[in-house]
Order: sequence, then C-alpha cells, then structure tokens
Amino acid sequence: MKRLVVVADNPLIVGAIRSGLRSSGTFELLGYTDPSRATAASIVRTGADVVLVDEADGSDSAIALIRGLKEHDDDIQVIVLTLQMKGEWLERAATEHCSLTERELEILQLVASGATNGDIARQLWITQQTVKFHVSNIYRKLDVGNRTEACHYAHVNGLVFERESTPEAIARKLVAAAS
Repeated sequence: MKRLVVVADNPLIVGAIRSGLRSSGTFELLGYTDPSRATAASIVRTGADVVLVDEADGSDSAIALIRGLKEHDDDIQVIVLTLQMKGEWLERAATEHCSLTERELEILQLVASGATNGDIARQLWITQQTVKFHVSNIYRKLDVGNRTEACHYAHVNGLVFERESTPEAIARKLVAAAS
C-alpha cells in the first residue's frame, strides 16, 4: 500500500479523494494539509510515498512545493490536480519531479524523439562530446542503462512534450504519467 498525503484547500476535494481512496485499497491516506501551510520538509517527514497536490489556480506555489518535495526526497511521487490548461504551466509542473537540468531535459526530449547525438549537437549548436556528457548524466540521474531505457522513462513519466501540443494534449499526458 502506498502512503499518501493530500495538499488541498477545499474540504470537498479532500472528502472526495478520501472517499475514492477508501474503496481503492491502493493507498493509505496519512492526512491532508492546506497549501498555505504545507512545506516540503513537513510532508516528507510523514513518510509519504505519494503526494497529491490540488492546485486550482496554477500558481507558482505548487511548482515550488513540487520542487521542494523532490529536493528533499527524489523518490516521492507527485500527482497534481489542476484546472490550469496553460501548456507552459503544465510542462513546468510535470518536469519539476525530475532532477534533470533544463539542458538535460531538452536533450532527453530530443533523444526520445529519435535524434542521434549528431542531430542533437547540430540542433543545439554544441559538440557531440558535450551531448555525450549530458546523455551520460541523464542515464545516471534516471538510473537507466541505455538510450532505449531513457526514452521509455521520458515517455512513461510525461517528460516528452511536443511544442505544437495543445494544452489539452499536455494535460492528457500528465494524467497518463500519474497513473
């Protein structure tokens, strides 16, 4: 059973989540906290495996909380519930759970799209040796052994975004990554 903490300011949301979890048998609800009082350190101290963040307004406070959670415990899983349909905010929220730098994430996205090291070097105006350096760091940070595993990780965890995607398509990917 996964241990879960809910971060939500609406008691109706918390009640609905509690009701749904009761019947699932998959999660043990450790408790809930208001986003205005939630700190990453206090949530991590609960021993939660999963944190569900209800963020209706798409504020940067949710992104900061996700970042803090990952800094304290890289293994903690985060699920974000939001009405926010701005693609940029959704992408930021999705990528916060990953310890990759922006450049590593950019390279991982190119790798996952099928680009070779040479293709990536040309597109980003860097040397192939620099691409290899970043790819090696990606493997280490994601704990994968090769390009195929890195691509799989990127797709499964919602780290691959097409720049032409609609916000709705990005939201579907986030939901899929969370399940």
